[in-house]
Amino acid sequence: MPYVHLCFHSATWTVLRIVDFVLYCAYHPGRPIVCPAEETKKVVQGFVGIEKRPKDRMKSSSAVQRIRLMGYHFSSLQGARSRAAMEIPTFTICGHIGQAYSGLADILLVKREGKGSRLNALKILSTEFIDYEQIKKEVWFLRWLSHPNIISLECAFSTDSDVYILSPFYDLCSVLRVIQAHYKHGLPEKAIVQIVKNVLLAVQYLHEQKIVHRSIRCSHILLSSNGAVKLAGLRHCTFLRRNEITEAHEPLHEFGPELAEGLLWLAPEILKQDLYGYGLLSDVYSIGITLCEMANGFPPFSDMERLQMLYEKSKGTTPRLLDSTTLPDDDDTAPEQKRRSFSDSFHNITDICLKPSPENRWSVAKLLTHSFVRSVKKTRSFNDLLPNARPTGVRNGETV
Repeated sequence: MPYVHLCFHSATWTVLRIVDFVLYCAYHPGRPIVCPAEETKKVVQGFVGIEKRPKDRMKSSSAVQRIRLMGYHFSSLQGARSRAAMEIPTFTICGHIGQAYSGLADILLVKREGKGSRLNALKILSTEFIDYEQIKKEVWFLRWLSHPNIISLECAFSTDSDVYILSPFYDLCSVLRVIQAHYKHGLPEKAIVQIVKNVLLAVQYLHEQKIVHRSIRCSHILLSSNGAVKLAGLRHCTFLRRNEITEAHEPLHEFGPELAEGLLWLAPEILKQDLYGYGLLSDVYSIGITLCEMANGFPPFSDMERLQMLYEKSKGTTPRLLDSTTLPDDDDTAPEQKRRSFSDSFHNITDICLKPSPENRWSVAKLLTHSFVRSVKKTRSFNDLLPNARPTGVRNGETV
């Protein structure tokens, strides 16, 4: 389980090693993956004094919990990238800021101590409830990918049953959180265009590596009040397979259980699971659904039963932005949505992304040339673009 009762806890922590990775029978030399190795002789000492059950929610308290971690390092083995030995930093747990892996993992706000003290996000994943291969895959992508609009990894460490992933903290958290807390009827268009441009840049980078993200949605887009946008959810990523004879990249057919939680955002060709399979353009459809989610305040098809949603997608039903040009006068939609009017270019790019047939969608590179995206001249602070959103931080030892 994510938490157990720890009081002046002493535990043996696992050293992680970097090894070459064989992915889908294609050898990628020099690409590291983190996996468990032998145990260290050293002991991690600390205390948190928190009792946690799998479905409980940890609330921040005035008594700040402190953990001091030491004696841990990354080791490198023969044939792998050599990395300097590093220690887990000392940090203070400030509170609970979210969950991941369908509620099975907790995300804590922690404060790094020492020089350059700053806030970080610490994700705690229990291998008792989460497939270890999925965790290993996420850590690998976090370490290997490097792009200004993709979430990065600071360090990862593990015990016998838990894996801890330390990443930078983004003070507005996810776009989903901003919508739910401050913009229930959707974000302003000026904020959406800045967000989607950065997401497109991140996905373009992934597609250049022949990686399909497969889980682009508001909960996987992180924001900072200074205007930064980061794409997360990397555990859902997968490589296109290359045919060894033709050297062409073949369509994918896999549909793992981890995709089940994101059916609303998946392209029709993924859901069909037919011989044609799916490829990079399936991410473009997910971007279209995410545009609707940001604009309308909820994802399309969310009011339907699963079978009805699958039927609507299979027959080519195209979602739309809700505004004065698309809503009838007698509709019972919120007045805020009836009064607003999105630009023609916003409607157009959404329609392009949501074409039922992948061959009719634009590539991500072409979408970056669309007039809607090109309207962003410079990065603006989300304090200006989303004035109602309140950054998450620490005040008097508590998360606010």
